[in-house]
Amino acid sequence: MCHRIPKEEEEEVVKEELSPLGRFIIIDLQVNQRMFTIAAIYAPNVDTPGFFVEISNALHRFHCETIICGGDLNVIFNLELDKKGGIPRINFKAREKCFELMFSHDLVDIWKERNPFDNNCTWSSNVTPGIHCRLDYFLISRHAGPAVSDNVFSPGFLSDHSFVCLSIGTQEARRGPGFWN
Repeated sequence: MCHRIPKEEEEEVVKEELSPLGRFIIIDLQVNQRMFTIAAIYAPNVDTPGFFVEISNALHRFHCETIICGGDLNVIFNLELDKKGGIPRINFKAREKCFELMFSHDLVDIWKERNPFDNNCTWSSNVTPGIHCRLDYFLISRHAGPAVSDNVFSPGFLSDHSFVCLSIGTQEARRGPGFWN
């Protein structure tokens, strides 16, 4: 996971935490006057529910105005749409803890929010017959959804994973005077 911020915008890493095994890093990043909590995640590829509990607990130590969690979560949210081939194994316990993390921090799978019936896979095996799964995600704060201008997959280079790219505005939305009836 990487981020790119235009030169004209001021940024500062305010806080950071690296997991003991190097499976996630979380930072509070201030861009202009807005705070983003960004987590880069590489989850174990076995059913390890405690991993998502660890991330949730770590997020509680951060500002969390706007959260962006991205990476290889190694869980399949929807077996029918997000996996083709292989045995129907989806790391059920880890998936449930991932859903709890999403609920407790009000996160959404932004790609699935915008493409609820698409079955785009981000990982593929090199065995025959092939196995294809969606394992790579961006989970973002629900309120940040309107600021996302793009969330696309691109073929990976020298990798069995696709690149998952997210473009999000860093400016606060300007609100009008509104009205009340």
